[in-house]
Amino acid sequence: MAKYRNRLRGIIANFTRQFESTCMRQIIFFSLLLMSTLFISCQDKKRDEGPRRIEILFLSHDSQHHNSAQYMPLLASALSKEGINFTYTDKLYINLVGGQFEKHGTDTFTANIINKEHPVVQSLQEFSTWDETYVHHKLTEDKTILMERVDGDHHEPWTWVREQGKGRVFSTAYGHDHPAAKVLLDGFHMAIEERNIEEALAIAGDKLIHVQVSENYRGTPGTGQTPWHLFKSGLEKIKYAGAVSIESFTPEIKELAGAVCIWKNLADSQDGFASEGISFLKKLLNV
Repeated sequence: MAKYRNRLRGIIANFTRQFESTCMRQIIFFSLLLMSTLFISCQDKKRDEGPRRIEILFLSHDSQHHNSAQYMPLLASALSKEGINFTYTDKLYINLVGGQFEKHGTDTFTANIINKEHPVVQSLQEFSTWDETYVHHKLTEDKTILMERVDGDHHEPWTWVREQGKGRVFSTAYGHDHPAAKVLLDGFHMAIEERNIEEALAIAGDKLIHVQVSENYRGTPGTGQTPWHLFKSGLEKIKYAGAVSIESFTPEIKELAGAVCIWKNLADSQDGFASEGISFLKKLLNV
């Protein structure tokens, strides 16, 4: 009897050790899991506060004429290493854009600006160009038409904007041949990347329709080391008469500041940034 009692005690003791060991392993496992979850959560929060990859929704439609399903992977593979992600869809195009291409011919024409107060076209002048004469269909009502192409009695919507949730959509039928393409120059990048600012402006020539500028440290124009005299002489040589705007930044907008590495205040205030910058540019350009 004593023999069986001792064996029973051994079995109970062994079971207890295994149970305790199992419980301890489970406790350790769930503790590590909780710590990992908290760590990932903290990392996600930290990641949300810093620079993020650019997300592009690549809209397409079912067509072999321009097979977007073949073009998108080429873009994605080239730009993914630059921090840009692509998501492809052919299901949302019409509702998001506001209409769809149906057919086209070709012609030389001028699209009329019909909403001259809108910021998108406020500084734009009407121009004549050769292009494909797009005709759209499946047009939605929830958009603001900025430009139209007149063909006899027909007024074809040519450029428009609309809102989608918190986002804004811009669509134009321009740009199917190089004579319709125009140039915007970024003064900040020109000062870094161009060997000769005057030559770069001369190459843009009469294709230049907009110039945006800031200082070499992205601050108020006129307070840094940008060679402004070269911008002035270059613009004068091509007889540029378009808009010159200030590209301003602030560390208060976290996502943008993270994307362009802004970590300090660039001016005492954004109003000061704008007023002092405009005063400098007016004096520089004699306007």
